[in-house]
Amino acid sequence: MPGSPGTVVTTPASAIQHQNGIVASNRVAVGIMTVALLGQALPGWGATRGHKRSEKPPAKEGMAIIAAALDFSRTHRARPDCSHLVHDVYAEAGLAYPYVDSLDLYRGAPGFRAVKHPQPGDLVVWRTHSGIVVDPDQRSFYSSLNSGLGVDYYDSHYWKHKGKPRFYRFEGIRQQQSASTDQPSD
Repeated sequence: MPGSPGTVVTTPASAIQHQNGIVASNRVAVGIMTVALLGQALPGWGATRGHKRSEKPPAKEGMAIIAAALDFSRTHRARPDCSHLVHDVYAEAGLAYPYVDSLDLYRGAPGFRAVKHPQPGDLVVWRTHSGIVVDPDQRSFYSSLNSGLGVDYYDSHYWKHKGKPRFYRFEGIRQQQSASTDQPSD
């Protein structure tokens, strides 16, 4: 039966797979996230955009976070709220932190540092919502949205109405690793 869980609905523009009522990441979202992440990993990316190199997170952490986000809807049946999604994606990327809701993230949670220039894998947070930055140049982020898990734009009218977002970079694991080894963490 068309539109029932587990069926594939084909449209001229794309194919969207429905699993238990949750819309899986479509090809466009996967493409945006992949291009955004790979572009950010290129040498000199930060320098050509006027960003300080020291503010850029290690590419392997950003890749791990985006990969976990892409894989999340495929490997999980339930659709968590935004702050649980962010927490679960970070944990699957190997960057676990104690769970806090969006308001606590917005206020500044332990292990996160506020940044002015977000990179893929950073958090974008409002008082009542949180997500993971996909492509800062396009101002896109991945989150649990009203329409399901997916990508949206934090400069759209809807999100501007929520107020000015804050951006945070997770540093808890990296600081512990660099304190226990002489090797730089990329």
